[in-house]
Parts: sequence; structure tokens; C-alpha cells
Amino acid sequence: MLPPSVAAHVDFQLHSLQSFTVDISGGDDSEAAARNANAASAELFSMCESHGTEAHIFLFCRLLEALIAVKAEKNEEKYKILSKFFVALINLLHLRPYFEVALAAAAEKKLMGLNAMFSFEEVGERFCASAPQKLAFGMALVNMENNAKAILCGKELIAKILTKDLQKVESFPPAIVHKVLKLFSRDSNPLRTNLIAALSKLDLTRRDWSLLQPIVLESQSGVPSAEGMHSRAHLAGIMEENGYACAASSAIFRKILDLIPKLDRRSVAEVLGLICSKGTGLETKKPEGLAVLLGSSLSLEETTYISTWNQKVVIETLSEAMAPLTWKDIMYSFDYPKFHIASEEMFEKFVRLCRDLTGEQFPVDAICGRVWSNSRGQLSFLKYAVSCPEVLSFKRVSDVPPVLDSLEEKAAVEKNACWLSTQLLDTLYELADTSTENFKEVLNILEFPKQHFPEHVLVTSASCPASWRQVNRETVDFLIKPYIAGHPNSNKVLERVWLAANDAVVRAMLEGYTRDPTSITRALDICQELKILVPVLKLSPFAFMLDLAALAARREYLNLEKWLGETVQERGHVFIAACLDFMDEKFRPSDRRSSNQIYLSPESAQIFLRFLVKYQEAFGEAQQIQFKRIIAQMSAMQPAQAARSASGFAPDVEDEANANFQNIYGGQQSIRDAVSMLTNLKNSTNERENEIFACMMHNLFDEYRFFPQYPDKELLITAKLFGELVQNQLVSSVTLSIALRYILDALSKPPASKMFTFGKNALEQFMTRLHEWPKFCSHLLMIPNIRNSFPSLVQYLESPAVNLRQLNRGTELAADSLNAAGQMPDIGIAPDSYMGQTVHNIMQGGNSAFEPHGSMKQASTNSAAAAAAAAAA
Repeated sequence: MLPPSVAAHVDFQLHSLQSFTVDISGGDDSEAAARNANAASAELFSMCESHGTEAHIFLFCRLLEALIAVKAEKNEEKYKILSKFFVALINLLHLRPYFEVALAAAAEKKLMGLNAMFSFEEVGERFCASAPQKLAFGMALVNMENNAKAILCGKELIAKILTKDLQKVESFPPAIVHKVLKLFSRDSNPLRTNLIAALSKLDLTRRDWSLLQPIVLESQSGVPSAEGMHSRAHLAGIMEENGYACAASSAIFRKILDLIPKLDRRSVAEVLGLICSKGTGLETKKPEGLAVLLGSSLSLEETTYISTWNQKVVIETLSEAMAPLTWKDIMYSFDYPKFHIASEEMFEKFVRLCRDLTGEQFPVDAICGRVWSNSRGQLSFLKYAVSCPEVLSFKRVSDVPPVLDSLEEKAAVEKNACWLSTQLLDTLYELADTSTENFKEVLNILEFPKQHFPEHVLVTSASCPASWRQVNRETVDFLIKPYIAGHPNSNKVLERVWLAANDAVVRAMLEGYTRDPTSITRALDICQELKILVPVLKLSPFAFMLDLAALAARREYLNLEKWLGETVQERGHVFIAACLDFMDEKFRPSDRRSSNQIYLSPESAQIFLRFLVKYQEAFGEAQQIQFKRIIAQMSAMQPAQAARSASGFAPDVEDEANANFQNIYGGQQSIRDAVSMLTNLKNSTNERENEIFACMMHNLFDEYRFFPQYPDKELLITAKLFGELVQNQLVSSVTLSIALRYILDALSKPPASKMFTFGKNALEQFMTRLHEWPKFCSHLLMIPNIRNSFPSLVQYLESPAVNLRQLNRGTELAADSLNAAGQMPDIGIAPDSYMGQTVHNIMQGGNSAFEPHGSMKQASTNSAAAAAAAAAA
């Protein structure tokens, strides 16, 4: 399903594309207008490319709707711009397997076709800019099974192209030509004959064109049939028809070969396939029939009881007869209709035979790199190839380095190198696009490696050249989720995925943000860890982009004012409109506001407001109304927020939270007493006491990134307090998820580091609860070197008692620790519990709401940090 934020972004950009004449300065400058239009177009293409099939289909239909509207309005300027964009979109999609799905969706919505503003013929003629595009468009129409009009128009368009532009056949997409040949396969149509003749003049041994070679050769051959022989007039057909007696002796088999006008690669390949697939079980034939066929006086009595092929006779005789062909040539010729590997035993027999013939391993590039005409046969081979690494190794074509460098990882790579081959995975993903049966088979093949080698499959899939394919995209989106949520290997894996396909990382962040806006805090953590904040902002839709930028500014990772100025220069007036929508959403009345949104800090709100005021003169009437509404909404919030401090809590609440932390870090209050106090505050019916608890939790968790700078004593106190919060169920749901992620993160640090010690001390406080989170335990055991650095933990987790308790826990896992998929939930820093300060304070440039707490100074605004600093002093 397409995320609503992406759909809204597409609509927004399409609207902007139509209003391209509005310049950001309010002028009518055509150069700026063209720049705005190009920016909107590029944004749309980039966004849809990132979100794949559904986004492209949505854009295709929306763009047609817009074209219909401006055509009805007779607005030539807008029609010209949108038409140009639609031509570019068809150019992008016409070779994609879901092109026909987009056409079908448009036809179903009555956007084109019968009784629509645009007929099929008009779309094909007006918006398909070249003969290859028209051919692809026609073939897509033919495949719309329930639309007779579309099928008729498609055939007419194909016929027109084959009549008019056949001399351009080399520019036609081979995959589309293959479909056209199949379309006319049962017709004695001169179009097919002419197309075959044109193809015969091309070099069909090239990679993309080789799938047409069997069809062209078959159409050109006129092999005569022998009396009493089956209609399959080729060597393997004769052998299968007459049984094992054909290979009873070299003399008999030579006679069989004499019946074949020409012994080519395919004929020999078919014989090898027959030997492996029909090694036993063929019906025993009477020798008289074979004698009649051969017209020979050879003695055939000894052939009566032969029950298998005499492989030595077949191979030696073929070796003599097929010169100048070599066995290495034959390895690339198994794409014939009856090729099929039915079992692991047959696969081993086939690969062993090929290795014996060539003296080398079966060439993997013969089965990968392109889709065969017989895609089912190709998939049957790959199914067993990936599951039998000891029989066929993919190491030579493994082009993706391993993600991890542990000894266990290296051993796994050595054995399962196939999942580090983009050639293999790209072929599987392309095969999945060819039919429903192949789609299901590919999913079955991928099930095992997705469970056991997720990092390999994820990084290799992201590295594939055609990463837009449906199964590729679905695989990446599924496998990346645990690493986005928080995983011991998150940094290493996400860094590799980012380098291969940065849009996959952004797409995963956006999916989490669509489900839960507070997950943007985790997205920002990833951006900082990988140093990718600026490019992520450039690749994101506006709602996510602006939320991320505001949060980054609050943490002082980004100069928001400078970034807004630079972005408006790049994006034009559409960015200003997006900022208006963003502020409108942030300051909605409370009854219309999302309960889990991230609120703006007063400083960020002030900067956005100054930015919008700067361009206010360029606003249209609707934008002026919207801006006034934003001001009014912000003003209405002022009384409720006037008493709030910069961190979102009342000053007296902050003071008491600070005093509590000072007692803890100063030694006046033990950890046990602190836990008792926090429990009372949390469970109190007094709202103010609940606020004090919330303030203490907020400050403690917000301080995590500065824990490495704490003195040892204060860090030990913090670790014990942290762990006791989990042990005594003082944190739950999102906050519990954050605590667990922070502890995982700390334990992933080097064993000699302060943060590892923090994680170890914190975890020791709640080890008796670990059985409640089996997935968390699994993540702990996956941390490199954990067995050496924390042996007591490993011993406890692997003890029978813990395993039994985890088993009994079953499906009753707490919703606040595991999601329905059995994975760690999306974890990020808890959403801020405050609304921005009053409009008055914002416009006056109020106090900084979130000072950094990097140095352990008494002046820190965070009560936890201040108390710890005071204790350290």
C-alpha cells in the first residue's frame, strides 16, 4: 500500500507543476518558472522511483486525471507542460513489467479507452514518443484480458509498427519482440514472417537478444520427419521416441545421427537434458521399429532388455560428430522448451555430467544474467543450485563483499556465496516478473536465505542493477525493518544499503514515520550515525523532511535558518507552500491534532515563522488565509503554554525533578529508595506528581547520548537506575523499547569502553525479566564477541530454565516489547511531551528550549545532567 504521505506528496507536486508560472519572488520570470517546473518533475520521478510499482501507477493515473482537467479547461500552457511530463513517464515505464497494470488501472478509472477523454489510440500516438514505446504500449494493451477494445487497439498498433518501422527492429526491446512473436505464434501472419526475416539478420548471440534465437532458428528450420517417427523431428525427440536402444552401440547411434540434417548446440544440449531426466523409466521398444527407422541390417536383438542410456556411447559419438562445436559451447544452450530439473538427484547428475564433459565447473553465467525463453526450466535449475552449494559454487560471481567480518560470517559466506551475487538475485527477481507461478516459486526460494542470511540478501538486493523490480523492492523493504528499528548490526548493514540504494533507507524511514510519527527520532539517530542527514533531507517528501529538519535543529545538528534559505532556492515556491502546510499541521487545534506527533520546539517555530514572513508578499489569496489561520492557532495556544519551561515542563516541576536527581547522585537517596519514589510518582492520582515522573524520565533518556562523558561513579549510578526502571516496570511501550535499544547499543560498543560497562551494569538489574523478550535475547546473542565479554549473560540466556520460560511465554509476549511480526518494535527516543512555547515567546525569540548537555556542567538545563555534574564536582 502506498504511504499516504507519498500520495499526498505526489498530488502536491502535480499541483505545483501546473502552477509553474508563479515565481518564489512573486514575479513572472520565465527562467525561474522553468526551474520550478523542472524541480517539481525531478522530485516526482525521484519519489516514485523510491516507492516503486504503486507510486508509479498512482502517478500515472493522477497525471492522466490532470491532463483531462486541463484539456477540458482548454489551458494550452498547462497541457503542454503536463504532456511533456507524461511522455517522460511513459518512456520510464514502458519496459517495466507493471506498465500494463498502470494502463489497466487507468482504463478501470475511465481515464482512457472507451468513453474516456483519451482513447487508447490517442494515448499511443500522442504520448508514446518512439516506435519501441508504441510497441510496448500495444503489447501492454493486448495483455489487458478483460478489455476487448484494448486488445483490438493493441494488435492494430503492433501491426502498424511492424509494417511501418520494421527496419528499426534492432531498436525494439527484445523482451517485447519475444512477446510479439508469441502473440502471432499460431497465425500464418505475414507480420510474423517479416519480423522473423528481419531478426535473422541480427546477431542473436548477444545477451539481450539470445532469448529470440531458438524461435528464429525453429521458424527457419525445415527438418523432414522420418517414417514412423514422432512429430518432434530432432535428435532428443528421436531418442525419446525409440528408447534406450538408440544408444545400444556406437554404430546404432551413428545411424541415428545420420537422420539429423545439422547437429547444432541446441540438439546436443537436448540430448544431455534427456540423459539426465529420462535415465530410467522409458517404455521398452521392440527392436523391429528401430530397424525400420534406420533402414539398417544391424543386429538389434541385444537391445531388447536395455533399461537405461549407454552414456559412454552417446558422449563419445557426439564428441566426434559435433565438431567444431565444443562441450563448453553446449553449456550455454540449455534454454529449450523441455529443459527441467525435477529433483536434487537429477540436478547433481546434470552438473556432474557437465563438469566431466568440460573439465570445469558448470558456468554460472549460463544460467544467470538473462531470463530464458523457458523461464520455468531456468527456475527449476536455480532452485536446486542455491540449495546445493557443495555441488555448484557461486563464489566466482559473488560481487558483493560480506557485511560482517567475523569468522562465523566468513564460513557462512564460503558456503552460501550465492546470496552475495547480484547476478543471481537480479535474475531471480526478473524471473518473478514473468508469471504468477514464477513469482510464487521465487518467493519460496528466498524464504530460507531471508531467515538465515538476511544481511546478505538485503545488501545484495539493494546492490542489484534493477532494484526497482517488485520482489526485489518487497524483499529489501521487509529485511531492512529490524535494522531501522534497532539491531546490533544496524550501523554496518544500513551503511552498506545506503551506499548501494539510498532510497531504500529513506523509504524504510518514511514507512515507519507513516505508521508512527515519533519514529522520526530513530530516523535522526540513523542519520547522525551514518552522517547522511543532508542527503536524506533532499530525498524525502516534504512532511517528513521538515519534521526531520526541525528535530535535527533542536539537537543542534542542523542550522535550520540556513537550511530553509538554501532549500527554497533549490525547490522554489513549492517549498514555501510545503512549509505553510507543515506549520498548519503542527498548530492545529488539539481536537484535530494527532496524539503522537512530534511538536516543534519554540526556536524552530520562531525560525519557520520568520522564514514565512520573509516570503509573505508572494503568497496567493489562499496562502494568505492559511498563514493568518496559523498565526491565530499559535496565538490560541499561548495561555496554556505560558507557564511552561523550555523543556516543556513547569519550572516548579523541573526544580523538583532536579532536586530528586541531586539526592540520587549525591548519595542521599539509594537506588532502591529512588525506585520506590518513582513508583509512587508514577502511580499517584496527583497530576503534578505524574508530571514530575514524566520530567525525570524525559531528562534521563534525553541525556543518553552524553553518557560516555559521565564520570565512572555517576555512570554506574545511572546504569543501575536505568536497569531498575526496566526491572520494576516503570517504563513500558515506546519508552521500554527505547531503553532496550539503548542497552543493545551500549553492549555493542568495545568491551573496554565506558558505554559497554554501562550496558552491562544496566542489564544485570533486570536479567530475571529477559525471558519476556525472546527477540531481544536473540539480538543480545548476535552482538559480536558477547560470549567473551559477558559470559554470564550468555550462560544465563542459553540455560534450559530461560528457554523453557521463553517457550511458555509463547504468544503472550508483551505488546510493548515485541510486535506482531516477532521483531523488535520500531524504537526511537520518546516523543517530546510538550507543545511549543507561546507565539509571543516564539516571535520574541524566547529562551533556548534544548541546550546541549555535552559537557557535565552545572549550567546544564537538564536536571539529570545537572545533578550528576554536581555530584561529580
